[in-house]
Amino acid sequence: MTEPVDPYRERLRQAMDRMTALRDALAEERARQRGPVAIVGAGCRLPPQVSDPEAFFDDLLAGVDATSPAPTDRWPEAAAGLPRGGYLAEVRGFDAAFFGISPREAAAMDPQQRLLLEVVWEALERAGLAPERLPGERVGVFLGIAGGDYLPRVLAGAPEMYALTGNGGAFASGRLA
Repeated sequence: MTEPVDPYRERLRQAMDRMTALRDALAEERARQRGPVAIVGAGCRLPPQVSDPEAFFDDLLAGVDATSPAPTDRWPEAAAGLPRGGYLAEVRGFDAAFFGISPREAAAMDPQQRLLLEVVWEALERAGLAPERLPGERVGVFLGIAGGDYLPRVLAGAPEMYALTGNGGAFASGRLA
């Protein structure tokens, strides 16, 4: 003798089967649309004065120790107590006008954001890409900014309206956009 079929249980099974089929179809569509990822340009700033990926790899293979004592021109009051580290040789040179940034805003910007703009521009140049042709293209920039030791220096002076946008890591990707 067969058991009677519970109509609610049968509907639930049909719904589950349909959801499984839709989930599988969605996964197939996503896999079909996902193209290969290509890194077409790269730029870098690494201590002491490495500004291209090839030089970085040469130094890496040669076992170069890129650490140095803390620069006294940047931290005169604390340099004696700072450990050796990977300090960039030059962080002050920045062509603010090239990026459409006023001198006042550039002075309040964390050097990480200034360097980011320069490095991304160089990566685009190395890739042979014109920034004005990128809107609407399927491109992405992935970045991370750590540390925020520049903000107290900006705030130690007169109040500056660019202090937040120039020092908040969350604003860096917006600058690139």
